[in-house]
Amino acid sequence: MRSPRGLLLAALAAAMFAGACGGKSENEVGDGGDGNGDGDGNGDGDGNGDGDGDGDGDGDGNGDGDGDGDGNGNGNGDGDGDGDGDGDIIGPAVAERVDLLFVIDNSVSMADKQEILSLAVPQMVKSLVNPLCVDAAGDTQPNPGDCPSGTSPEFNPVEDIHIGVISSSLGGHGSRSCPRVEAGRNNDDQAHLIGSMRGLPEDFLTWNGGDAAERDALLADFATHVSAVGENGCSFEAPLEAWYRFLVDPQPPLDLVLDSNSRAIMALNADGIPIVDGVVLAQRAAFLRPDSLVAIVVITDENDCSALDGGSYYSNAGFGYLVAEVAYDIPTATSVCETNPNDACCFSCLQASSPPSGCEIFASECSGGQVLSPDQDRANVRCFQNKRRFGVDLLYPTERYVDALTKSRIIDARNGNTVDNPLLRGADGTGRNPGLVLFAGIVGVPWQDVATLASLEDPAILENLTAAELAVRDVPVLRNGSETLASRWEVMIGAPGLAASSKVCQDNPGAAGCGAGPVLPDDPFMIESIVERTPGLSNPISGDVIVDSTSTSPTANYINGHEVNNSVVDDVTYQDGGPVHDDLQYACIFPLATPKGNCTAEDESCDCGDEPSRNRPVCQPPAGGAATTTQSYAKAYPGTRILQVLRDFGENAIVSSICPKIATGDPQDPNFGYNPTMRIIVERMKEYLPPASP
Repeated sequence: MRSPRGLLLAALAAAMFAGACGGKSENEVGDGGDGNGDGDGNGDGDGNGDGDGDGDGDGDGNGDGDGDGDGNGNGNGDGDGDGDGDGDIIGPAVAERVDLLFVIDNSVSMADKQEILSLAVPQMVKSLVNPLCVDAAGDTQPNPGDCPSGTSPEFNPVEDIHIGVISSSLGGHGSRSCPRVEAGRNNDDQAHLIGSMRGLPEDFLTWNGGDAAERDALLADFATHVSAVGENGCSFEAPLEAWYRFLVDPQPPLDLVLDSNSRAIMALNADGIPIVDGVVLAQRAAFLRPDSLVAIVVITDENDCSALDGGSYYSNAGFGYLVAEVAYDIPTATSVCETNPNDACCFSCLQASSPPSGCEIFASECSGGQVLSPDQDRANVRCFQNKRRFGVDLLYPTERYVDALTKSRIIDARNGNTVDNPLLRGADGTGRNPGLVLFAGIVGVPWQDVATLASLEDPAILENLTAAELAVRDVPVLRNGSETLASRWEVMIGAPGLAASSKVCQDNPGAAGCGAGPVLPDDPFMIESIVERTPGLSNPISGDVIVDSTSTSPTANYINGHEVNNSVVDDVTYQDGGPVHDDLQYACIFPLATPKGNCTAEDESCDCGDEPSRNRPVCQPPAGGAATTTQSYAKAYPGTRILQVLRDFGENAIVSSICPKIATGDPQDPNFGYNPTMRIIVERMKEYLPPASP
């Protein structure tokens, strides 16, 4: 039985944030003697938290330039290149087998994007099983079966492929939201393969070679798996944690419950032992091969909301469920959070009785047990900018996922122990070469932000930049009245910085960025906001400007049309008399191939049932005019957390917009929909596939 709100608040006031701004708690990992052979207990050999053991912050693990791999804690690295100080035996940077995992958002409004994905993946699979023919000049052409004289396949055909699909829905993380069992909903797919969750013949799909008919049957089956994902999942999308739980989590929970202190914990058996989800472990073992090339492809139109799921490693991990506990009113935060959420004096008023050292003066702002006003705490926008609004971040830090993609030894957040990473280390100690892991994100970002200059100039083509190209500082931007050059990463996500209360900064107070105020994205369309962003601010790449919500043109700019009026009062939905403030401004929009007509307020799959009240650009006719109950465009919100993981992952990251440049026309067009994304994934893959046989 859930505690009444008053008892819950009292419990949280007593228990929440213990140790959040001081030193390590007794449950956290210490600084020495952990038996990992790295000399400091952190797995990096130097204690600076950069994960490479060399102390120079570049992540290469060399330190002294000799690559001796002695792991003695002097900063020389371990010689294996993964930066965790363990001296793994690393496998070759080539693979004959491919494991593809698609992580698909199954919240409302995703059906149109899922359909485009179903049209694009066949292009990728065909490229893998029947590679293009290439001549001496590097020019390519379709492979008719046997490459013409003077040409040869780009690489050997891949004849061993696993294709798995999981959804973004992991339930309510211990809250009452998104129950596992609810009629007509798929709120909690538990990171199980969608085939098993929807009763399909196979948990995941396999390819072991075959003719064109067998290939087409595989592609038809993939479309079935994508369609089975649906769009009736939990609105607290957790795509990052979904793939982590499926591929990496040492103890994937069968369920999460609240203990007597209102903390989320793993469900326990009769002997008090946490119950691990055996289905996840079994499916992982069947799907993931130790020597395969692994590609993780996330597709979502919202930002990630991977809530903390308990455990002793992260402070406040037992309270991550509050992000989904919409019946709970979130307490206010100190005023410094508004200007610098990373500051040590940014904390929740639940912590006022024991504020961080030097921040006592701010505790006086917290008298009276104030909570956020209803219009600042709507259920639909609980996930954005937690630290600024709540004084505490209830989501997993993004470095959790970067570590999972790059380190063969990781921290089990349930207990703080250092354990093998199943994605990068086999049971025999042999490690997967880090180059054999690719991470692609098809997320909320204007396509203009990730496209080549040629793509900006030619309306018929779209080519995405590589991760390395996105890191080049070549975009003129204006900051604080001065012009400087920014990378595309900075344009998309700015410089989020690190909260002084974060795990990284608590363990390594001198780490770069700790406490520094975040720098907003240079692209105003990538700023998360429930209110209208400043009209006239422009995208530094395309020049498109923010247009206010009074516009009657869905193409007032070519990125998101214009802003949405989220400040109207809706006394039917909310009885508090305040503005609705229940949605974020869009990062981008794109035309639907088939508009959705005659929408009603009860139809969650359509955004236009309450129009013309909000004047959403997605609800306006393409030729312009007042918003109607017909939805003509699809939309996406800024996907900044996923983009941050992609940036920090490095050169094997692949970034694409979920708002395609060319959304209608011939699906076989290489520039249509998500075809450019699949093309760049294959381009990255072929570096690790065996070259064509002579």
